Amino acid sequence: MSPELSPPLSLQETPYVFQRLARLRERLATVHLPPLLDGPCQTWYLRGVALALTQQLRDLYRRRVLQVVQEQGRDALPRPTRQAVTVATTATGALTVQVNQGTTTDPVPAPLARTLAQRYQTSSWHLLAQRLALDLSTAALESLQQTLEPAALTALSETAFVEAGLAAVLQGTPTPFPDRVRPLADEFVPEDRTPHA
Repeated sequence: MSPELSPPLSLQETPYVFQRLARLRERLATVHLPPLLDGPCQTWYLRGVALALTQQLRDLYRRRVLQVVQEQGRDALPRPTRQAVTVATTATGALTVQVNQGTTTDPVPAPLARTLAQRYQTSSWHLLAQRLALDLSTAALESLQQTLEPAALTALSETAFVEAGLAAVLQGTPTPFPDRVRPLADEFVPEDRTPHA
């Protein structure tokens, strides 16, 4: 039978494979991923999160200002807010709120950057490594299931299974392993963000 037509694992085989998959995941999270989550990667990741949160906060601010203007009029806004925003009416009669560019020169407010830096300590990077390891080990299992019959997969010793999984993760594609980690980490940055360089 060709590998593409291999039947799925039976229910009896599944817990054993997932137990060994946990060992592969732990090895990735403790040995192979920490060197990649170094200072530059952490800086890049925090900047992506900060930019996404800043955009979300600005959108929330605009909606709140618009709500106050619609319900109570522009004069109900605090004076600093009136100076920082422009409220306009479109041709269809809808109100819009624009934040004046001169009042928002910093793409990420310093208090937010400090808060994120304090929030993302060692435990946070360990959690990110665990999440990345889960994705990578699951992809490795899928790759192994495509190349090995279920009986051959379950017949592998624990060490052979982990080594085969590591080979699938570390050398299974033409793209070097470090170059595949950043796009995976990028998936954990909130949506609607400015793309990183």
